[in-house]
Amino acid sequence: MKGHKRRRLSHILLSLGVLYYWLPDPLYAEGVPKWWGLLAATFLACVIEFVRIKRRVPIPGMRPYEEKRIGGYLYAVIGAVLVLWFSPISVGVPCIIGMAWCDPLAGELRHAKINERKIVVLTAIAYALIALCSLIALGVKPVSMIALITIMTPLAVLSEQIEIKYLDDDLTMLVVPAASGTLLLRII
Repeated sequence: MKGHKRRRLSHILLSLGVLYYWLPDPLYAEGVPKWWGLLAATFLACVIEFVRIKRRVPIPGMRPYEEKRIGGYLYAVIGAVLVLWFSPISVGVPCIIGMAWCDPLAGELRHAKINERKIVVLTAIAYALIALCSLIALGVKPVSMIALITIMTPLAVLSEQIEIKYLDDDLTMLVVPAASGTLLLRII
């Protein structure tokens, strides 16, 4: 059970990744661009995952099927890095916080044997509320806010529902709504 709680906590801690948007650029007076931090985080996560798989190091909270393949946390890091790199703050913040909280929420609801339709509805409500609060805090215009919530919420929930072998929902739940939200903002 400790591993289960660690997995949920690691998801929630991913929310802190949005702080990247407020980092100064360059990071230091020497001129280190802040996007180098994204590359460093990705590289570090890949090295850790390579060593974990090669040496068969168990990480508490990992699913049994992740033992011999890439773990969900690496998918989450890669997804968050892509969102931070390519999406504006008004898309990235709700996508990252939404995934960080709603994916474990859906998992907990499944664990409690809740009906799948209710899981979809409750997860969508939670994601929409997170997006709404994030967008209000960021001062996004109401029209853009409604458009973003309307497009990103169902795509995030659908991304969590669909199971694709060797592709984790930690990635799709970040990238699919972020790509659509970023595209939407360029259109409107």
